[in-house]
Amino acid sequence: MNYTKLAFSSRKRRQNLLIFRNFTILFLALVLLPARVLAQKGNVSVNINNGTVKTFIKELEKQTRYTFVYRNNVLNDQAKVTVNCQNKPIDQILSQVFTPMNISWSLNNNTIVLVKKEAPQKKSEKKTLKGTVTDSRGEPIIGANVIQEGGVGTITDVDGNFTVTADPAKP
Repeated sequence: MNYTKLAFSSRKRRQNLLIFRNFTILFLALVLLPARVLAQKGNVSVNINNGTVKTFIKELEKQTRYTFVYRNNVLNDQAKVTVNCQNKPIDQILSQVFTPMNISWSLNNNTIVLVKKEAPQKKSEKKTLKGTVTDSRGEPIIGANVIQEGGVGTITDVDGNFTVTADPAKP
């Protein structure tokens, strides 16, 4: 028996197995992974008339591999939606449904996170008030306190005049 021939054949067999394994991995990466990505980034068709938001979410979860995550206080269980979209990107459909509800969303891997948008705070414009404090005879009162509820105030000058910057949003 020739041992060099036997060693060569086992080395050749090992090499062939490595080539087959690498080819299989490459095949799976090229064929199966794009199909999974396509299902997530592809277009979706949704037809819901006056259904609940949760029905809408379940429909999207069926058609894609996305899972929705949100706190209980984000969605109104009674809120109704009507969506009629054929073959549209998921981000357009999400915007169509959640923007009017004041809900923002983000895509993270296989998860869609829903968050209630903060109500925009009104910019408080301060007003400058000027005036004169007089007594019952019309004489100016020197050193009178002029205060807005909440502590903002000033004192009148020697002519009874005052200027105060007040916030109309405060009582």
